[in-house]
Amino acid sequence: MQIRSVDIHDIKALTLLMERLGFPTTEEKKTLSFQALAANPSYHTLVAEMDGHVVGMAGLCHSLFYEHDGS
Repeated sequence: MQIRSVDIHDIKALTLLMERLGFPTTEEKKTLSFQALAANPSYHTLVAEMDGHVVGMAGLCHSLFYEHDGS
């Protein structure tokens, strides 16, 4: 298994993954979402790839705490 940063070529696989997880979407919506996330430096998306196929993803977000100082 390989963990790597997402790229625009993963949109179709991410769309299918989201649908399988119960989050209906379209490739067009995922493309817009991906572009917005990629443009924001506080977000980073990783995909898990096995035998050349995307089998998972993780979204990372840097944010400020409400209950503690810092981020």
